[in-house]
Amino acid sequence: MRWQSHVNNLCKLVSKNLYLLSKLKYYADADICKSFFYAHCLSHINYASNVWCNASENLLKKLNSLHRRAAKIIAPLPFLSTDDKLRVANVLSLDNQFAFNTSVLVYKVKNGLAPAYMGKLLINANSKYDFGNYILPRTRIDLFKSSFAFSGASIWNSLPMKVRACRTLSTFKSAAKKHFLRAAPSP
Repeated sequence: MRWQSHVNNLCKLVSKNLYLLSKLKYYADADICKSFFYAHCLSHINYASNVWCNASENLLKKLNSLHRRAAKIIAPLPFLSTDDKLRVANVLSLDNQFAFNTSVLVYKVKNGLAPAYMGKLLINANSKYDFGNYILPRTRIDLFKSSFAFSGASIWNSLPMKVRACRTLSTFKSAAKKHFLRAAPSP
């Protein structure tokens, strides 16, 4: 599937809301601006992102630039780089946001909080050395690496055991967000 029309529509919507955010910053403090960003920009980006987040890098370039522009609006500190502004604002980079969303979905699958058919996409590793890991499916073409079966298992396996062992969804989300905030943003 091609996600060009979806991503283009999403970019238009986020761009309009970033314009409103840029006007709001003169009348509201940083916390309100951040809340606006989460409600009117990030919520649209996150919607069904597990399906389309592995679209071509070229296609996601404009969305990434809009996401980074939001950090500049929320944290207008001239001496910081955009990546540092994201950290100051406690906002994940776009790639880390997609990885976070995928890890939350894998957590739900692992704990029976997602539809049962999704459990068939992930294969538990049975070795005593790979406890809690998933087996990465063999790929003949690179395109398969964008599937949930591969990317979900890969992201889950890269999480620290402390994060994967969380008992509730809310504690998992909190620990995973902290993990991805510390992780270096992808270029």
